[in-house]
Amino acid sequence: MLHMLVWNALPPPMHGLPPVPAHVGPPSFVFADFLLTSSYGKFLFENHQAHHVLGGQSNYNIVCPLFDHLLGTYVPPSIWQEKMHAIPQGTLIRGPVVAPAGVPQPPPCAVEEDRISSVYYVAQDAAGERG
Repeated sequence: MLHMLVWNALPPPMHGLPPVPAHVGPPSFVFADFLLTSSYGKFLFENHQAHHVLGGQSNYNIVCPLFDHLLGTYVPPSIWQEKMHAIPQGTLIRGPVVAPAGVPQPPPCAVEEDRISSVYYVAQDAAGERG
């Protein structure tokens, strides 16, 4: 149950999705505020960013990242941050990503041709798939 509470609290805002309501499953509100303001939540968020930046080939465990360390699939931020890309112009996004303060951000890309305000970011892997 604890795993599902953390799972439903963190991945939805990571992907611009709404919180999980109680009638659907363990509700997001139980841990969402804590995870978005704690160093633990920041670590989990960054760990998942690496998963997308590196094409889904590392940092598999969002809720239980210890397994990535044990199995040798963990890649630290110092290695994957340089590979982050901005969302290409015209890409359809679900909604703004809600992230803990201080997580790595990719280079900016304007949503509109002549503006750099109202910028949305996601990690983009080498194959061009976005997070």
